[in-house]
Amino acid sequence: MIERGALAGALDGVWHDLRGPLGTILGNVEILREGIHGPLPPGVEAHLVAIEAAGRAFLARLDGALA
Repeated sequence: MIERGALAGALDGVWHDLRGPLGTILGNVEILREGIHGPLPPGVEAHLVAIEAAGRAFLARLDGALA
């Protein structure tokens, strides 16, 4: 049986491993939306909205599960 401390540590590691790449995805969505690399082609904004919404929903589930 896994003791609570070890389980909590393992969950913290998993949380960190999932949250890091998710932050990168959301950060890159923001960079694209700001137009740093120029204007977006038609139709791309809708895809960025969907990516951001899915990322934020996943982040909320992670935070809720590990709270």
